[in-house]
Amino acid sequence: MQKQLIYREIVIKQLRRFLEPISDHSSYHVVVGNHGTGKTTVVRQCAREVGKGVIYVDVPPVLDNFIDNLAKAIGYSFNEYVSFTESFKRKILGNIESAEQPRFFRVLDAFERGARKYKANNSKPPVLILDNISKLGQENVKMLQDLQDIAKLYADQGSCIIVFVSSEGLVPRIMMQRSSWSRAEKIPIVIEDLTSKEAFTYLHSKLGIEEKVTNQLIQLLGGRVRDLREYGNMINRGETFEKVRKIVHRAIKHNFHQAKMMKGERNHVIGKVIVQELVKNEKIQFDAFIELVNNEQIADELLKANVFSYNPESEAVTFQSRATEVFARESGIFVERI
Repeated sequence: MQKQLIYREIVIKQLRRFLEPISDHSSYHVVVGNHGTGKTTVVRQCAREVGKGVIYVDVPPVLDNFIDNLAKAIGYSFNEYVSFTESFKRKILGNIESAEQPRFFRVLDAFERGARKYKANNSKPPVLILDNISKLGQENVKMLQDLQDIAKLYADQGSCIIVFVSSEGLVPRIMMQRSSWSRAEKIPIVIEDLTSKEAFTYLHSKLGIEEKVTNQLIQLLGGRVRDLREYGNMINRGETFEKVRKIVHRAIKHNFHQAKMMKGERNHVIGKVIVQELVKNEKIQFDAFIELVNNEQIADELLKANVFSYNPESEAVTFQSRATEVFARESGIFVERI
């Protein structure tokens, strides 16, 4: 609801810089934030403010669904006849055999023609926001790579700006390791949790939660917007803070199981080492994290789960959330309770 939104002025100022580009803008962009930091909300809020020239598409992990979403966003009908050449296909994705490829390129061809026309009429390129690309890191890496190559091509041509919106973790690291990263703005925009002051304002002033419980929720959840909203609403429905605390710990425990880090699971020993290091120092530089794990496959597995987070700006690994840190400290599984 609009009255419950917190206007994140600094983030919106950063986003507007490329949602309202200059004529010769020639890079694509990556926006990252942990699950529940409100990145989709603030990106869509800013896109609505800018309005003209911004196209928003939610990216599902299935190519066919993405094609349909993009077609709908640009108002394209598959009944139209759109020609495209083999050289255009090779230039973007190479000679890939796929039943979906013709539909994919018909939409891309229509989109690029529309983008060029828009730029000619408005003296600036349009912006295409691709949200939730984190799904591709687990289910369709090839599609992620193809989209990144397309973003580089459009940046080289100056025809369109593509903005990738992703959770922190594996996907930004995959993108940074590819040659197509040469056309990305090198420092991604990182959307952080709310500050303690912002979190207090949200819970106390906007959700109407009493001061004592507000402070208890902030101690448990930090400034994670989604968690503050979800568990704040539970309080407003009559749940006690202790009941909410148990529900939060149960959800976090599930994440540790997903990472195979609980006692008796295959990643428990190395997970315990990482947790203890984070409890001591709050973050681990990525190179040190890789050295500690000493297994690339396990490192990727740990970063895919909602336990740890990789920040591409600071190149550091941290706990995924304040609630994750609280569980790690208080469960007695990873750190001895004092």
